[in-house]
This record gives sequence, C-alpha cells and structure tokens, in this order.
Amino acid sequence: MSSKNESSGCEDCKRIPFRWSAVDKHVPEQIGIYGFWFRGYCIYIGKTEKQSLKKRLSDHWNGSHNETLNLWIAAKRDELKISFIEIKNQNEMSVYERYFIRHYQPLTNKIRHD
Repeated sequence: MSSKNESSGCEDCKRIPFRWSAVDKHVPEQIGIYGFWFRGYCIYIGKTEKQSLKKRLSDHWNGSHNETLNLWIAAKRDELKISFIEIKNQNEMSVYERYFIRHYQPLTNKIRHD
C-alpha cells in the first residue's frame, strides 16, 4: 500500500487499476487489507474478515456501505487504483487496518486512528 511517502507503510504492495478484469486477475481469494487510491492519495482503507479480498472489492464495485466512497467510485472509477496485502492471521487484521488508516489518513474512512 504505497503512498506518496514511500519510506514507510507497505512498499511492496503494488497498485492496480480498479477494473473488474484486474481485480479478477490479480486479487487473491484470501483475507487482508486493501486501499483505494486517486493520484497518489489514499481515499479509503478497508479490511476483509469473513470474505476474500476479491469478494470484498467486488462488493465495492457494486456499491459500498460508505456513501462517500461510493461517490468517489462513481465519479473517478476509471482513475482509481487499488492495493492490497494478504493477512494470514485473522487476529492481526484490526492492528494492520488501524496502522494503515493512521499512516495514510484516507479521505473517506469514517473512523480515524490518530
């Protein structure tokens, strides 16, 4: 989940276009943390708990629980990128999510971890 600040965070996470073909090809059927990006700025950080990254991003493709993120997706779908990291240990999921939200300060997350 790289950002404009490449010195911390997840430097080995690549960004792919938010297109169904890219999600289907590159996103695994594993749990993890994902981010939405627009021109290098973090828009949203989310986690999967009971579904795979692929399924969760598919849900966002069809409509998110976050209305502000829905507006971003509707307006900038062709320009959005996504990144993700698989998390093997379900118990660590919230720790990673809090870290990435605190680090990137996404524009549409309702919860802030300052």
